[in-house]
Amino acid sequence: MTFRPVFGPEDGDLGPLPPQFRFRRRRRFAIGGGGWNRWIALAALLIILFIVGSVLKSLYIDYLWFDGVGYRSVYSTRLETRLVLFFGGALIFLVYFGANLYYAARLALQRPGVNLSPAEATAVRRLYSLGLIAGALFFAVVFGSIAAGKWDIVLQYLNRLADHLFVLARSVAHAAGAPETAWIAPKPEPAS
Repeated sequence: MTFRPVFGPEDGDLGPLPPQFRFRRRRRFAIGGGGWNRWIALAALLIILFIVGSVLKSLYIDYLWFDGVGYRSVYSTRLETRLVLFFGGALIFLVYFGANLYYAARLALQRPGVNLSPAEATAVRRLYSLGLIAGALFFAVVFGSIAAGKWDIVLQYLNRLADHLFVLARSVAHAAGAPETAWIAPKPEPAS
């Protein structure tokens, strides 16, 4: 294939073709290395520490308040529910989205581009895979956070479900002819 200018012959020679694009080999990311990598890693670490510290501070303040008013069990139930919903929601999203990404990206990663050397094709595959993993983890955290924000609805549902299951068990026992044991509250002891 030859290069032919799109312009007319009166425009003259357009010069030599530009060199083919190549990925430059760079040294691996190292925390101890100089340059911008160290500062970017330090900034990311400080942002993560700030976020974790802020969350832990609010958890501790809530713990002290609930403990001060005598509702530590309410707070522990709330916290446990939010943690289970966060990790459960994130895991469900990762499994579903990850399986879809795996099958969708499998074909795209076989031939990443035309006219790429094997080293460049490997670099493109790694970059593509890293981007997919980072995106999936980011959206899993978002999905888990949304699920954890619905903790009160989940607890209300489970409470109502327990009531319905209790009534269902009583009706099944009544239909089977099983005797029902009545619960009688104990009498309080007089104060001496």
